[in-house]
Amino acid sequence: SSGINAEYGGLLKRTLHFVKSKEQKRSFYLAVVRSQFEHCVQIWRPTTVTFINKIERIQRRAVKWILSEQDHSYNEYEYLMRLRDLDLLPLSERFLLSDLTLFYDVYNELTCVKFPQHIRSCTDEERGRFKRKVKRPAHLEEAENLNFQSMREVRNDSFSLKCDIEAKKSVFKASFFFRTTQEWNSLPTEIKESSSRSVFRSRLREHLKQKVFNTELEN
Repeated sequence: SSGINAEYGGLLKRTLHFVKSKEQKRSFYLAVVRSQFEHCVQIWRPTTVTFINKIERIQRRAVKWILSEQDHSYNEYEYLMRLRDLDLLPLSERFLLSDLTLFYDVYNELTCVKFPQHIRSCTDEERGRFKRKVKRPAHLEEAENLNFQSMREVRNDSFSLKCDIEAKKSVFKASFFFRTTQEWNSLPTEIKESSSRSVFRSRLREHLKQKVFNTELEN
């Protein structure tokens, strides 16, 4: 991560040293750096806190460059405030946005990718059980800001899905369909029922922004 961090950070500094505009710097970052990390991210994205933090350091360094604050050390609150002002999401949330957008396409048959046989719609009985009890997903054990009451309310809608295979191996837990099914079930119904991909992505992005900035900055 440190090597990649230095490579991209050095590239921007060397080739764009003449750029002073914050808006232009932001555009260059999105085009040159973040686009690289979003390529096929559904396949390779990190799922552990340790590796997510390593990837996030790259964006943290880019934010300092955009705002000409290379000598400043951000605490978490300061970093989130600057992301909000630049209309950027933490990379972990961008990865989730990409995951769920592809999942929406699969669910609505907008892509050639199909659900594996172990992912299916929930029965009425199963949706009732989800409403009463929602377990914290294993890969989200360190996420303290999850609203499980909200998850109980939305997991009983007609869009709820279930994985018929019990996840025992970390590799399977981190696989695309398993991890994203749980995230999909936790979304508000009005997002899942979006009439088009663009509407879904727009609503989801606003939902993630609210979750990150309203919740985190209040804590």
